[in-house]
Amino acid sequence: MGKHLDAEKMHRRTLQLREEALGKEHPETLNSMDNLASVLNSMGQYSTAEEIHRKTLTLREKVLGEEHPDTLLGKGSLANVLKSMGRYLEAEPVYRQVLKLMEKVLGEKHPSTLSVMDNLGLMLGNMGKYSEADKIHRKTLLLREKALGVEHPERLDSMNNLAVVLGHMGQCVEAETMHRHTLLLREKALGQEHPSTLSSLNNLANVLSSMGKHSEAEKIHRRALQLRESVFGMDHHFTLDSMGNLALVLNAMGNHSEAEKIHRKTLALREKILGEEHPDTLLSRGGLALALGNMGQYSEAERIYLHTIASIESVLGKEHSLEIFLLDNLAQMLDSAGWYSKAEKMSRKTLELKKKVLGEEHPETLNSMNDLGVMLKKTGQYWEAKQVYRQVMKQMQRVLGEEHPSTLVSMNNLANLLDILRLDSEAEKMHRKTLELRQKVLGDEHPSTLDSMNNLAVVLDHMSQYSKAEEIHQRTLLLKDKVLGREHPETLISMNNLGEVIQHQGRYSEAEMIYRQVIALMEKVHDKEHPHTLHSMNNLMIVLGILGRHLEAGTIYRHTPTPGGKGSE
Repeated sequence: MGKHLDAEKMHRRTLQLREEALGKEHPETLNSMDNLASVLNSMGQYSTAEEIHRKTLTLREKVLGEEHPDTLLGKGSLANVLKSMGRYLEAEPVYRQVLKLMEKVLGEKHPSTLSVMDNLGLMLGNMGKYSEADKIHRKTLLLREKALGVEHPERLDSMNNLAVVLGHMGQCVEAETMHRHTLLLREKALGQEHPSTLSSLNNLANVLSSMGKHSEAEKIHRRALQLRESVFGMDHHFTLDSMGNLALVLNAMGNHSEAEKIHRKTLALREKILGEEHPDTLLSRGGLALALGNMGQYSEAERIYLHTIASIESVLGKEHSLEIFLLDNLAQMLDSAGWYSKAEKMSRKTLELKKKVLGEEHPETLNSMNDLGVMLKKTGQYWEAKQVYRQVMKQMQRVLGEEHPSTLVSMNNLANLLDILRLDSEAEKMHRKTLELRQKVLGDEHPSTLDSMNNLAVVLDHMSQYSKAEEIHQRTLLLKDKVLGREHPETLISMNNLGEVIQHQGRYSEAEMIYRQVIALMEKVHDKEHPHTLHSMNNLMIVLGILGRHLEAGTIYRHTPTPGGKGSE
């Protein structure tokens, strides 16, 4: 940031001298105005930059004419500011107009034409128009390579931008290869602390995260954040990008508490610097909702999700990629909260949007197909769910690979359904395979690994292998206590399941004690009407009945709420 401040002072001084020597409407004076505005844009002072660019553009149109190269450059710079402010619908027609005129006046291969072409591609990517962005970046890359050479910084810009779009389109292997190559060339040509090199570092981490390589992604994001904070300062939008991306990776790794803190810090800074409706601010707000949902704070998370989605539709339009991302997360959170009817409706909406916008074989579309299978299972449509799960698992294994976290989710879900259908032997084999792969890919203490441990133990319980099941449940509960905390919903599920396997072994007093503890915590974390709470209360009543304490069981039954909110009659 210090370098930017020095540049700002220098440009202001140059502008002042040129105004005094040449006058306010001289072309060189207007160049200084434009340069100052561009520096201010880089510093995140968007409103001031926009004001100066508009003033400069008006004067250039008056003095030089609408098709003069300097006028076109100034109009392109204005579009850049609008893009930085998230005002994509305003910026798009400006970029297209400038590009058309530059191709006419300067030619397709002119560096300024290619710069505008590249910026248009970047903005289309931000708008979720990946197919058009891909075509533009490939064209720019080819033209720059011919005109400038393989290692020229502007050619590397095009490589980086194409790799980003490929990642969004689900072509992650190609994107990773291109990002690593770009990073290597940028470090060689520009140095490790150059803004473009840091951008490559950040983008490589993003695509690694999308491929499920979270541990490597976390290390790279922390390095990028440290360097960006040193080079740009805490308040710069590049630094905030790295903060937000690190928080998303931490969420994916199950480190929800640290993720929430970073999201709140990033959101506060973005609201202050960019405003409440800037796309980056909306992304931070959605990230905070994701962390809260993962921590079991469902009502607050749902409120934030719905408010953010409404803002996205208003600011960016319907079917934007950010809206789809948040709808997907909301559907998953509603499922975790036990609000299945809402979750199924949201899951179907998300799937149709993804098929339309991303295509039927995009990894994110496959994730939503998997989520629909979850909803079908929870509404009792087991055979349809089984069909969906098998289809998704095969497609994911082919498109993403067997070890990708999303593939493992689909395997886990199919195994759970096989357990429900009492296809125990097949379910046990699939759970063991999923657990082995999750331990290898995610580590022993990742929440998804713990979920697989829990599910394997449940199947073993159903197969009357009680000793093995109890041992795994005890270990899972110990790890969930450590990783998630005693009051996390997933920890409480493991407590209930441990109670069940103990009950099945005839240790009823011990099971009663566990159920009472679980119910007290569930009523605190959820409420008395939550399906998980009702399930544990039913277990307690069964144990009391076996112990001959029918009056006590009847009292609990009469005071147990139904899903509608009233006690049983």
